[in-house]
Amino acid sequence: MIVTDVHNCKDSAQAVLTEPQPLDYSMQAEDPLCYNDSTGRIHLLITGGTITTLDDYLITLNGRVSGPYAENLPQGDYLIRIEDLNGCFLETVAELVHPDSLILSFETVDAYCRDKPDGGLTLYIDGGTFPYDIRWDRGLTDNEQYFNNLFWGEYVATVTDYNNCVTIDTAFVDYTFTSCLVIPNAFSPNGDGFNDLWTIEGLELYPNVELRIFDRWGSMVYYTKNAADEPWDGSFYGRNLPIDSYHYVIDLNNDDPPVTGNVTIVR
Repeated sequence: MIVTDVHNCKDSAQAVLTEPQPLDYSMQAEDPLCYNDSTGRIHLLITGGTITTLDDYLITLNGRVSGPYAENLPQGDYLIRIEDLNGCFLETVAELVHPDSLILSFETVDAYCRDKPDGGLTLYIDGGTFPYDIRWDRGLTDNEQYFNNLFWGEYVATVTDYNNCVTIDTAFVDYTFTSCLVIPNAFSPNGDGFNDLWTIEGLELYPNVELRIFDRWGSMVYYTKNAADEPWDGSFYGRNLPIDSYHYVIDLNNDDPPVTGNVTIVR
């Protein structure tokens, strides 16, 4: 630069113009840990531009003033604007994506009857972040997904994924028949080796089942406290009873009322 006055005196000087370092950044984005929650993060490391302190940067996320460490963010797209004291700015975009929803589903097999443990249950897990921690109620083995020999009823599964996202759901194992007993209405105690005993299926499920049998006049002709192991052979004190219909009372010694009906001896 040369300066000349009115007398044509001259002098010169040099001026050096410098520009600030370009505005730049590095970014670390962390997705939300669980479906539909707000645990996402965006961390910015900003350099360059014109500032006095780091707090001089104006940072906005989707138009809202933020700092370089934005936390508790849900899934979504974020337009990030960084501006220095001179109004110089840059813009960038960050996308946060949450994992799929942690969903439990069940496949069940009905128990044959209310008191027989032959139901089944399979647990399927979708979404979340593997591996999963599985907890069951009613004494089922934790971290198992397949079960047999189940009684009917509700079974509650609590599943926690790798990010500590939790889902709780309930499976219901139903039953087909209310009574577990299969009671023949007749038998033929004639010594031919076939159908000689009045055998009731399902008694083995109940301890100490009492069985009483009465003839048509109300006289008790048979009694046992262990009906599962002592089926009636159609006799009374060693004497074969005649062809007739007999009334029975089966006491399962539980909360259910006694089971009653008639059985016929045929020969």
